[in-house]
Amino acid sequence: AIQPALARFFAVEIARGRLDAAAAAVKRAGRDLGFGAGLLLILFFLGAGPLARAQRVEQVGLFYILGLVVAVHLPACLPAAFLQGAQKFSPLALLNVTYALAKLVLGIGLVLAGAGVAGALSGYFFAPSLMLLVGAWLIRGYFRRRTLPPVLPAPGMGPIYRYIVPTMLALLSFAVLTNIDITLVKAFFSPREAGYYSVAQMVGKIILFLPAAVSMVVFPKAASLKALNSSSIHLFHRGLVLSGLLSGSATAVCWLAPSLVLKVLTGKTDPGIVSLVGLFALAMSFYSLLWLEIFYNLSVGATRFIKFLLVAAAAQAAAIYLWHPGLRSV
Repeated sequence: AIQPALARFFAVEIARGRLDAAAAAVKRAGRDLGFGAGLLLILFFLGAGPLARAQRVEQVGLFYILGLVVAVHLPACLPAAFLQGAQKFSPLALLNVTYALAKLVLGIGLVLAGAGVAGALSGYFFAPSLMLLVGAWLIRGYFRRRTLPPVLPAPGMGPIYRYIVPTMLALLSFAVLTNIDITLVKAFFSPREAGYYSVAQMVGKIILFLPAAVSMVVFPKAASLKALNSSSIHLFHRGLVLSGLLSGSATAVCWLAPSLVLKVLTGKTDPGIVSLVGLFALAMSFYSLLWLEIFYNLSVGATRFIKFLLVAAAAQAAAIYLWHPGLRSV
């Protein structure tokens, strides 16, 4: 929720030519997120023992590493937020690739070196740390190539952080809509059926986030146009068409050849999974359109939809809880 709120602010200020405000906000946000990371780290270190006992984990040190992982991810969202707001999508792609490769290489390397679970978690710590360093270099290069106006008083961070609340509610509602089903399935069905459902859901989640790049591009562009009092609805319509084509094409493949899709992605072709793949793909294709709609509304400051989203999430959870005669009905 922090990253979209910051990205929206940067998009608006840069569109208005307020590079001084953007630069000041980078420094203020970096300081605040660093303070928040330190606070999270302290809480994790104090709670490591109780957490380990509650989860029946003998190695308390794993929770220290987990605290480092959570803490470093907080400031690491700042470079991505700035690059998205500045509509620098190539450097943003470089940043995301750096994170993914570092996490993969370091995590696997440390595990193969005999570090076990601690090595895998360490990969999640070093990757965002590297992302933060690369991101700082990219942001510095952005401002070095531009002439900043005279430094004005630093903008207050209150409006940015207040916008985190509706953003968090929207993303929480979407998370419930797309994840609560697996929790309820595990509670009401056998482990074997829950396993079938989890595999089918994994295929659906790929379709859900297949058009995610569309919303990533539409978000700052719509926020910039809103800041200039220009209409951005054409961006939303184009985004819907493109997202629909991407998710619709993938859904068609899942309906026409579900066994092949499962074989390629998971190596499993159990009939219990095959029967769910097409339905999951169809549901997630509609959710991918909803994902774009959420971010478009957030980009232009429209938040009235959130109360309906909260109601929809609660209604879906209640419906599954009250009526679940089979996996297909879920």
